[in-house]
Amino acid sequence: MPARNLKVLICDDHQLIREGLKRILLDSGKASVVGEAAGA
Repeated sequence: MPARNLKVLICDDHQLIREGLKRILLDSGKASVVGEAAGA
C-alpha cells in the first residue's frame, strides 16, 4: 500500500501547542501542515 501524505490545518489558541504539533507532524514524514490558525 502506498504511503499517504496527510494535509493538516492546525487550530489552537496556544502558539506553543501549534508549534509542537507542527514539529511532531513534520518529523513523522507522513503529514504536511498546510496552515495554522489561532483561536478567537
